[in-house]
Amino acid sequence: MPDASSAVQAAIIGALRAAPGVTAIVSNRIYDRPSPQAVKPYISYGPEDWQNTDGVGLLSHTGAVQIDVWSVVPGRIEAKQIANAVQDALHVKNLTLEADALVMLVHRVTRYLTEGDGLTTHAAMDFRALTQES
Repeated sequence: MPDASSAVQAAIIGALRAAPGVTAIVSNRIYDRPSPQAVKPYISYGPEDWQNTDGVGLLSHTGAVQIDVWSVVPGRIEAKQIANAVQDALHVKNLTLEADALVMLVHRVTRYLTEGDGLTTHAAMDFRALTQES
C-alpha cells in the first residue's frame, strides 16, 4: 500500500460520518484540520505515527492514531458522549481501505483534558491501526 496513513484517515473519517451516534451530536463537523472558527462540538483527526511492520512476503503497517473531541458544554458529559460514540464507531472494526487492504482499529485510551481557556473539554482518543495487504 503506497500510503497507509492517508487510506486509514479516509476510512476513519468515512466511518465517523456514517455513524448515526456520532452525527447525532456533531452533525457533519468532522475535520482533518478545523478552522479556528469551527463551531463546537466537533471531532478532528489528530496526530499520528506509522511504522512498517513488514514480514516475509507480507506488507503491513502499524499506526498510532489520535481522534480529538472538542466540546464547550460545561462539564465533561458531552465530550464523554461523543467519545463513546466514536469508540462505538471505530473500536475493533475492520475497515476496507482498498481492493486488497484492511485496517483493524483498536481503541487504547481516552484522556479528558480542560483546555487553557477553562471552557473547552478535549477528549484525546488513541487508537492502534493495523493494515495488511492481501
